[in-house]
Amino acid sequence: NALNSFYHNHRENNQTFFLYMPDIICNRFLRKPVKYIYYYLRERGWSLEAICGLLGNIHIESHYNPGTWQRMDNADLGFGIVQWSDAESKFLQWIEEFLYNNYSIEELITVVDEMATNSPQELMELELAFFLQSCEGEQWGPTTDYNCPAKVSFEDYVANTGDYNAREMALIFHGTYEKSGKEDSYEKRENWAEGWYNHFTGVEDIRECYKKYDY
Repeated sequence: NALNSFYHNHRENNQTFFLYMPDIICNRFLRKPVKYIYYYLRERGWSLEAICGLLGNIHIESHYNPGTWQRMDNADLGFGIVQWSDAESKFLQWIEEFLYNNYSIEELITVVDEMATNSPQELMELELAFFLQSCEGEQWGPTTDYNCPAKVSFEDYVANTGDYNAREMALIFHGTYEKSGKEDSYEKRENWAEGWYNHFTGVEDIRECYKKYDY
């Protein structure tokens, strides 16, 4: 299907990348997984600003590829669209319980790698399900650290009760959920969140972000 045809995994320098041509990705391919995430969350009551705040972070973490490893097949580090770390105690442990099977960590790595290659839509669906479940647990930790503009509960983030813009929502999601110490990524997350908001509201096509930013 369209989403499956989008993903092309390439292993290089112990990481997973997907191959694309920058001049066509926005037209034909990139919108497919982003729209999938968009509609998945809109159907669950997410505000546009909340979705775009998340997408800005996903762009930096994985470029919307559910098969992304921080370091290839290293379960001690990050994996997935938002780079759950460590992968073994978070997403991989959850997917083992979901599959009702006693897999070794090596077998689980093989399972998700095969899904990333052969059934990425299924992997995306599982990651989004795990993502929403994790937001209801300890992963969601309201704070004003990490340049986060306010302490926001998950429910208030989803509904955007604070009437924050997409850039602010990118920082709120990062500080509350991602908690990356890479301060040089904060503005990048904001830029892509704003880019997707402008795209969805018809202000500016997302291709303009690819012209402006090289990250």
